[in-house]
Amino acid sequence: MSTAQTPGPLPRGERIDYKIVLVLSLVHFIGDFYSSFFTPLLPAFQAKLSLTLTQVGLITGAVRFLSFVVQPVVGYMADRYETRWFVLTGLFLVFFVIPFSGIAPNYWILLTTLCLGSVGSSMFHPSTSGMVNLYAGNRAGFAQSIFNTGGTLAFALGPVFITSYVSRFGLSAMPWTMILGLVSFIFCLKYMPKPVSENMAGLGFINSLKHTFGKVYKTIFLIWLVMVLRAVVGQTFLTSCPFT
Repeated sequence: MSTAQTPGPLPRGERIDYKIVLVLSLVHFIGDFYSSFFTPLLPAFQAKLSLTLTQVGLITGAVRFLSFVVQPVVGYMADRYETRWFVLTGLFLVFFVIPFSGIAPNYWILLTTLCLGSVGSSMFHPSTSGMVNLYAGNRAGFAQSIFNTGGTLAFALGPVFITSYVSRFGLSAMPWTMILGLVSFIFCLKYMPKPVSENMAGLGFINSLKHTFGKVYKTIFLIWLVMVLRAVVGQTFLTSCPFT
């Protein structure tokens, strides 16, 4: 009679480190939570500053452009320098700068605050998403799903929160919303580990891309192109919704 062998504890490298994965997911949540503020508030900004639809479109385009185009450069820099400050500086820019958009006295300051927040978003995304697999053990898919849920949940709750908040207290009270981000920032400052690079610092930016993508660069480019087109259509729809 055969007896089923009870599996022993997983080796350390195969265990998922839930604490670190949840800390990284918290960074993702807080960053995307504040990043989701500006779209539903566009009609309020338009009414306050007498913005034209062209100016509204320029804000949205600049914010989305900076949120994505900076990421490859920051990702390369994060591999070159193993430091937490890409993540922490990015998170700080998001939760500290974006709330001040509520008291922006003119179009250019509004644009500047939102663009700085978008640069911050670009700074923490590559490092945190790259760190998830290091602490996922043999459950990389599950760990990434937790991390991605943090961002998706933020974009679901952020607009609900900020529209309710501004409806009650007004745009001028937006800076007070940074308290939530500050508490989370202190928590992340204490518990978030230092990133570990992939040792491609000496390859240079272009060679790092070639080393990473290899022979599948055409496939990666097509996927990237589909994502860009999807984002263009989706963002156009999201921008026009508050005005319809």
